[in-house]
Amino acid sequence: MNYFVTHCDKKYIKYAERLFESLEKDSENKILFFSVDFDYKNRFKNVINIKYDALRNFKEKRNDLYKPFRGDSKSFHVFIKPLIVEGLLDGKYAQISSDDNFCYLDADCFSRKECDSIFKNAQKIKNYPLLSIACQQYMLCNGRGNPFANGKEDPNLCLEAPLLKELGIDVSLRIPVYLQTGVFMFNKKCIDFVKEWSDLCFSNLVLNNREYLAPFHEETVINCLLWRDKVKDNLGQSLINVIEGGKKELKQMMHHLENPSQELQRITNHCTIPAKNKINDLYFFHRRVNDQVYKFLTQKMRKLYLKVNSPSLGDTLAVTPTLRKLSKTYDGLISVITHHKNIFQDNPYVDEILSFDEFQSLKTEDCEVFETFLGIGHKNHLGVEKKHNTIDIRQFHSIDLGFCLSSDEMEYDYTPDNYVQIKDLPSSYVVLHVGSTWPSRTYSKDNWQQLINLLNYDNISVVLVGKNDHETGFYDIDKKTINLNVNLGLDLTNQLTLSQCWHVIDKATCLITMDSGLLHLAGTTDTYIVQLGSSLNNELRAPFRKGSQNYKYKYISGSCDIFCASDIKYGVKEWGTIQGVPPLINCLENKPTFECHPNPQNVFDFVESEIVEKHNVLNYVDFSYENNRLALNYSLSDSKYAGKYNIVIEEEGSGIVIYQELVNISHAGVNFWTDFTFAKSKMNENFKVRVLKNNSCVFEKNFSYPHFNPSNPLIELGDKLQNFDLSGVSLGVLSEVFIDNNYDEGLVKVSEGDVVVDIGFNVGLFSVKSFLEGAKKIYAVEPNEENISKFKSINKNKVIDNLHISNIAISDHDGTDSFLIDEDYDNSGRSMLEKTLHSGRTSFNSHSYKTVKTQKFQTFLEENNIDKIDLLKIDCEGGELFILHEDNRKIFEDKVDKVVGEIHFSLDTQKGSYMKNFLEETGFEFSIDAGPDPAGLITFSALKKKNKKIVFLAPHLSTGGSPAYLLWLIQEKIKQGYEAFVIEYCYYGNYIVHRNKIIDLIGKNNFFNFAALNDSDEVFIDRTDFLIQKVQDINPSEIHLNEIGENFSLKQLTEKLKSFLYSPERKFKIYETCHTSEFDFKDKVLMPDEFYFCTPYHLKSSDHLNVPKKVVEMQINKQKKPDRDKTLISLGLDPNKYHVLQVGLFQENKNQKFTFDLAKQFINAPIQFHFVGNICFVDDCGVDKEQQNCKIWGEKDNVDIFMSCMDLFIMPSIKELNPISIKEALSWSMPCFVSKIETLQSQYEHTENVEFIDGLNLFNYIKGKIKPLMSESKFLDLHSNTFSVNREDDIVKVEIIGHEVCDYEIKFVDLETYKILYQTKITNGMWSSCASNSKLKVLIYNCITCKTETFWPDDLNIINESGSLGDALAWVPVVNEFTKLKTQKVNFFTPYANIFDKNEYPNIKFKNYNQIAGEKELENTKRIGCFYKESLSVPLQDLPCEILSIPKLRNNIRPKINKSFITLRPFEKKYVCIASHSTAQLKYWNNEVGWEQVIKYLKEIGYEVICLDRDRDFGNDQKMNSIPEDCIHYPGESLADIINCLHYCEFFIGLSSGLSWLAWSSFKPVVMICGFLEKEYHFDEAYYVQNKNVCNCCWNKGKHFDSSNWMWCPENKNFECSKEIYFEMVKNSIDNLISDHNL
Repeated sequence: MNYFVTHCDKKYIKYAERLFESLEKDSENKILFFSVDFDYKNRFKNVINIKYDALRNFKEKRNDLYKPFRGDSKSFHVFIKPLIVEGLLDGKYAQISSDDNFCYLDADCFSRKECDSIFKNAQKIKNYPLLSIACQQYMLCNGRGNPFANGKEDPNLCLEAPLLKELGIDVSLRIPVYLQTGVFMFNKKCIDFVKEWSDLCFSNLVLNNREYLAPFHEETVINCLLWRDKVKDNLGQSLINVIEGGKKELKQMMHHLENPSQELQRITNHCTIPAKNKINDLYFFHRRVNDQVYKFLTQKMRKLYLKVNSPSLGDTLAVTPTLRKLSKTYDGLISVITHHKNIFQDNPYVDEILSFDEFQSLKTEDCEVFETFLGIGHKNHLGVEKKHNTIDIRQFHSIDLGFCLSSDEMEYDYTPDNYVQIKDLPSSYVVLHVGSTWPSRTYSKDNWQQLINLLNYDNISVVLVGKNDHETGFYDIDKKTINLNVNLGLDLTNQLTLSQCWHVIDKATCLITMDSGLLHLAGTTDTYIVQLGSSLNNELRAPFRKGSQNYKYKYISGSCDIFCASDIKYGVKEWGTIQGVPPLINCLENKPTFECHPNPQNVFDFVESEIVEKHNVLNYVDFSYENNRLALNYSLSDSKYAGKYNIVIEEEGSGIVIYQELVNISHAGVNFWTDFTFAKSKMNENFKVRVLKNNSCVFEKNFSYPHFNPSNPLIELGDKLQNFDLSGVSLGVLSEVFIDNNYDEGLVKVSEGDVVVDIGFNVGLFSVKSFLEGAKKIYAVEPNEENISKFKSINKNKVIDNLHISNIAISDHDGTDSFLIDEDYDNSGRSMLEKTLHSGRTSFNSHSYKTVKTQKFQTFLEENNIDKIDLLKIDCEGGELFILHEDNRKIFEDKVDKVVGEIHFSLDTQKGSYMKNFLEETGFEFSIDAGPDPAGLITFSALKKKNKKIVFLAPHLSTGGSPAYLLWLIQEKIKQGYEAFVIEYCYYGNYIVHRNKIIDLIGKNNFFNFAALNDSDEVFIDRTDFLIQKVQDINPSEIHLNEIGENFSLKQLTEKLKSFLYSPERKFKIYETCHTSEFDFKDKVLMPDEFYFCTPYHLKSSDHLNVPKKVVEMQINKQKKPDRDKTLISLGLDPNKYHVLQVGLFQENKNQKFTFDLAKQFINAPIQFHFVGNICFVDDCGVDKEQQNCKIWGEKDNVDIFMSCMDLFIMPSIKELNPISIKEALSWSMPCFVSKIETLQSQYEHTENVEFIDGLNLFNYIKGKIKPLMSESKFLDLHSNTFSVNREDDIVKVEIIGHEVCDYEIKFVDLETYKILYQTKITNGMWSSCASNSKLKVLIYNCITCKTETFWPDDLNIINESGSLGDALAWVPVVNEFTKLKTQKVNFFTPYANIFDKNEYPNIKFKNYNQIAGEKELENTKRIGCFYKESLSVPLQDLPCEILSIPKLRNNIRPKINKSFITLRPFEKKYVCIASHSTAQLKYWNNEVGWEQVIKYLKEIGYEVICLDRDRDFGNDQKMNSIPEDCIHYPGESLADIINCLHYCEFFIGLSSGLSWLAWSSFKPVVMICGFLEKEYHFDEAYYVQNKNVCNCCWNKGKHFDSSNWMWCPENKNFECSKEIYFEMVKNSIDNLISDHNL
């Protein structure tokens, strides 16, 4: 056998399931999946799951390293792979043979083609696994590994050289072939080598220095061993690392894969395409790609099209936000149909770009087409046109698709071509878009010329852009550029492509334009935009950049700013209605000039002072990288600009801030510099420099660094954080958390399931890391609102959903404090409460203050209901003073497990040493992980010491809720870092389910039995000294008594032991629990340090005791129910019965006798009672252990399996405190009936699913539950007795057949006189009879269930009242079921008597309506039909079930049609049948072109279309309907011809009508078009077409049907329900039908 093998932990299951999914398609072999430390719910048939306990396997491998493993097992997961392979070959997980071959795959692989042929390589396996060739010959890590670093190849410099040398392997054996373990094959021949590989990975040599010796973990190790043995065999390149980047890069990679070169092609450092002759070895993709890339590579993306009808450039560009939202919503790429293809080039959200002609020629199957109509005057069906002059241009598109964009979704997307040098383009200039359009939006020639002259006069160069165009619409407009004179600058009008125009704008100081297409194009640059005033509201057009319309944007208006063109009142003024756009070509105020246009002088003044002057602040900004030093050099152009400037260096792609500093540039002409050499190892090739003054950008430019590090950690980080927006985030903060891992260097890390508290949230990166590591819940504290706002930008995709942020500071009081914001630096990280100003930051060059809300640490925890902190991170610039403080001692002792953060006060100072001592005194091991820096700041970690010990002293561990509670409490204490010991005071026999679980949990060495129940009191006394010594040896900090000290059950504590435990000099704390409601706390003498009550009940009775009390109630999580029937069957139980469960020790107090007595009342009913619990006292409970419907299971360790499948839980106890079994039952959502006693009432009085046993309420509840079951003898076979009722001449005989003991009353009733002719009582196995020649009915009354059944010895008459074809076809199968259930002969009257196969219905005589007249209508006549308006919405086959009083059918049943009607094929060509007529206009498909389009499509795909409607025209005076054109009308001579025609057709398309039912009865697939009725009304298998987005299903809403009104539409919406069913919807169903049936 061949198997694939993989493993992962819970965090990566998403990627593993992609692998399973791909192999399900591309492989016939099974996958062995090792789920590391979690239970995997397998949903794949090709996957065999093996749960892998990492810690246990590590311990088995190296028991001497168990403690390090246990403390930090995740860091050893990098070596799991060889351990899994070793165990597999050893037969640890399954028996394997020498013929079995295995192919290991990394969990983030997925197949690219059929991949089973990889196992052909198995014949090459000798003694070594076969690995895949990596894309690189040499691996690099943290600046190491380049063998050419010294100019020539030196293997001593390769990454593996240190390990090779440690192993004594000649480094020269390291050949330039590196193999990777992402894919490798192995079998039993490799066992010795695999063991050596695994042993070396887990050797002290590797484990003690794994980052240096084995930087690529097990892969480094195996390569060294293979080089040593000179192994040459491998798999070739069997996987490809998916290229990083966007759609363009992916398409490039796929192109190379489909068209491989003769030679190997290296596309990027990590992505290599094999040569053509090796391409067949390439089976797998590899990388943790996002969903969109995965769909792209596996071709699972549904084709989506966006048709942009607008002919305008700006309007088309404005669709890109809608396009982006569609792409993200569908998680796929969109193909665009447009008049402006160049707008969408290289758009990351676009698949294909098509012209309208190109789209028209496509076959768009299995696709969805969206369409926007901006700019073409599209009106809806009511004649309403959306008015573009009043709607935001971006929203206009989205509204066409039925949604709106939020403000942070409004930015445009555009990617230009590379810049081509433009001759004589000035180095600094202003761009003017001098095009013309409607007069109201055209700046006059004189105005433009005046503005140019002003700019030129001030030595500001001007570049003119624009292009001639023509717009056809309500008005024809020639959009020609204006001829102007430029003395200083360049006229580029009508000379530029769109892309070149973008570059000209992008390089400019600013763009000046009216409302135009180039206004929107400029919105994709970072250039300053000045929009000139017009009659349109500028907010409807101004571009969004960086989430705002105000970024580098200025609107300059003239004296009129009423925006008349955007006011609908002018439409009324012009046209008398708002349904018209006003004549935007004119001034709507009838003024002689357009006063909204600004004065050129005003425009110039703004541009010159606010833009150009700022742009010229700096003489130069240059980047240098000489002598291994990275620096920016810059100089002021004039001393008047002297001041503080923020120098910001960003990574170009992500926007991550690599470095920034505040510089006081004090003089002009002096070279200043910013050194950022430290960042070079973390930089990509391209970066951006921005210089800001007072938050206003005065310089921005992109630079390239050719010596960037190709193994830049930001690349990997970008993949890890791909769902977060990192623009504007400081590299320093990123490095601290994700690259340098400052918070992972010490004793603690975030673990899966942790509750994390993040004090000093900053911009949230530690919380992001915690989320990615699997934290269960994150609570954050951040006083600076700006930081929280930044985090919202980072998390704009709303990836993190388990985070709560408090906008406060932790202080020494609840209230407010002064908060100091450092403005010398990015204020995200160096701001603090003024009173915490520490030695490391004593002064600020620039700062501001604000008042912030403060809370004490304890208040914060209480307000957020935080009872437990798994990891506390503290980085709050001195605020740690208020956290690591005496006031919080108990919090740190009891609630906190791990702490990491910074202390900003030197440990040599009083404050610093106090905080360190505080942590050590509260039980933490303290570690300095970094520092101290010159100011004394340290990064530290602290872990709750494991020697915190607790002893649990239990009266016994035999059975019941007390040991179960103790087991749970031990688990909780272990989670809190305790080492647990258990002393069993009195052993109690063989009932040891919980005892064994406790021993498994804590280990045998930590478990101690003191004595046994049958030991004498003297034995207990004699052994007390030994027990005391045992406790002293353990030296616990806490002892927990699992019962009140005075009230130990079975055996009381010895007096000497009490004296020891409760001694005032004791060094441990004593805690007590109480598990009984009978103890009187007035008798309490021995006082613990604290009570741990398992229920609130004891709080009141112990209120007088001055001892701390806490309710520590056992918590049980909600459970997900399995399949009830399957689970019952697995227990050997009948799923058709009702199952009642009682759990608990058999004991008088538990009152099982009550339940046994209750069961006797249901002795013959389909019900079974179950009892799970210790049976040592069962003989004292007065129950019959052999009672027929009661099953005693005894004590079980898997009570959950009973809870999960049974129907009712009962607890009739006489005494109870807080039984765990009720909680368990509720966790499985079981209905519960419990005793009406004080302890339970106080706890469950208002609990859903809990009722209190009161009088007959439990009996009646059960009776109500089993009553429906007992009436459904056919479908739920609830009792075994049956009845035979027959007439022989004048004798009617009744016989009870079966073994179930039950009494029955029998009555023989004359149908004409209703007299009882004879009455008797008989039981099973007996019969009775009555002599009469009259027609009778027989009533059989069940004396147990109180249920009466009626039988007719003579034939029963059933009349098909409606007379419709569909009703007859639907109802005959139901009538047949009735005959079988009742063993009853039936006369069935219908107009369609001859169409049914009479041989299939032996109990039915089919009769025509004209035979009804000969029948005398008595009680033995039933009429079935839609007699009430409510019947209209009852599923058609359910209706006769209600009338005939039989259970509903579980599934629809087809009628059996007369086979003699099948003769010769009526049409030679393959054909589809349709039917377009119905009995009311409501039932028609009222889409005027629907049938025409369907028929056209059917013919296009090769079908003839046959219309089976009887009439060519049908309707009435109100409306006459005709069958569709272009089809063959075939009404047939009779229904026999129609049935024969349906028999030979491929499928049927129709309405909710009889012909659809007839097609279904003929076993043909049916597409049913219906708007007025839910699908459930019809048969199951129909391909049902309905538009749920409009009015629909009025029949299901109880509307009165006016059958006299052909045009009846109850909602008066003109049959919108079917009119809005479009052809595409029907086509989709047709395509699905054809695919499903392989037609």
